[in-house]
Amino acid sequence: YVVGTPLADNEDVFSALEETIRDGQSRSIRDAAGDGVLIVGEQVCANSLRRAILNRAPGTGVTVASMTAFYPELAERSDEAIPDEALLVELLSSGRFHTVIGDPLFADLLPIGEIRLIPFSHPALSSKLYWNRVPRFLSEEMTSLLEDTVKES
Repeated sequence: YVVGTPLADNEDVFSALEETIRDGQSRSIRDAAGDGVLIVGEQVCANSLRRAILNRAPGTGVTVASMTAFYPELAERSDEAIPDEALLVELLSSGRFHTVIGDPLFADLLPIGEIRLIPFSHPALSSKLYWNRVPRFLSEEMTSLLEDTVKES
């Protein structure tokens, strides 16, 4: 199996599928973690988003935090399970991140003027409030989101 989500013009999931077909080995789309950019979302998609960012800007520190299911075997060393809003606020106030990719509802949780939010709607968090803003994973919109992220990193 391959654990990952195809995003924008990133070919990593497709390459991993081809390798898995060839050698029968399971793979997970993830990469080195670190401070700088925090992605808050579903873990598999967030790992794929991290990889797409790092393909554009190698060396960028990217941490994944999941408020839904968290699987340690899919996590990097600095990734976080976020079981509640209080822990998310603590993480956002840590000073470790200058950019957060996450649901627009997180805007009110960010320290004022310190962290940039790149909206990435998550229906499990904001339900239908931002339903029309959920990015299509294989679209120009996703490519723009990735470019906006690395532009400021």
